[in-house]
Amino acid sequence: MAKYPSIHERIDLSYKEKWHVIIFEADTQEGRRFDIWLLWVILFSILNSDG
Repeated sequence: MAKYPSIHERIDLSYKEKWHVIIFEADTQEGRRFDIWLLWVILFSILNSDG
């Protein structure tokens, strides 16, 4: 498994820019964690839908 850098290493970014990196990019630990969490939430909502 590839080692992803942490967003905390990017001290040059503002909080808004850090959130952008986390949400829209997957090349950091936090971005990858967010993507996996989002996939689980989507899967859970599909499995629990009343349709």
